[in-house]
Amino acid sequence: MGIEEDEIQNVIEYGVGGSNAANRRSMGGGFGLTKAYYFSKQFNGSFTVRSAVGVGSTFIITIPCPTQFHVIHPLSKQERSVSAERIIVSNRFDQQKSALSLTRLEAEKQKQYIDKRQGERLRQKQQISLQSIKDSSASNRAEDASVGDSVEMKMNGSK
Repeated sequence: MGIEEDEIQNVIEYGVGGSNAANRRSMGGGFGLTKAYYFSKQFNGSFTVRSAVGVGSTFIITIPCPTQFHVIHPLSKQERSVSAERIIVSNRFDQQKSALSLTRLEAEKQKQYIDKRQGERLRQKQQISLQSIKDSSASNRAEDASVGDSVEMKMNGSK
């Protein structure tokens, strides 16, 4: 937590992580600050840092905004016809980058496939769980049987 005073400029301008242990353990402290710094400079703004090692850091970005706004009128009020419709389908977060652009029919087929695969995976997990329970039960029965044998032997006085 926090950035050493003499490292602040390097962390911001070049995207290098700070040297203290907390910064090295964290997953940040790099390019996000660099982007924010250059973004503020590009729009004639300012980028201020307040940081104390062991306490934390505060980053303040100020970008000047105009006080008067111009109304932008639409180019045309005519409705445009859509010749094709596309739907983005992704069934997993890690597949977001390669999401497919599909027609409505293709999207429905993809959804059916995903539902089928998820059903298959669920059945596989259930089978594995049932097998684990069976194996565990068999193991417990074997242990119980061996404990019963040793108790019985002791009761008979043979051991």
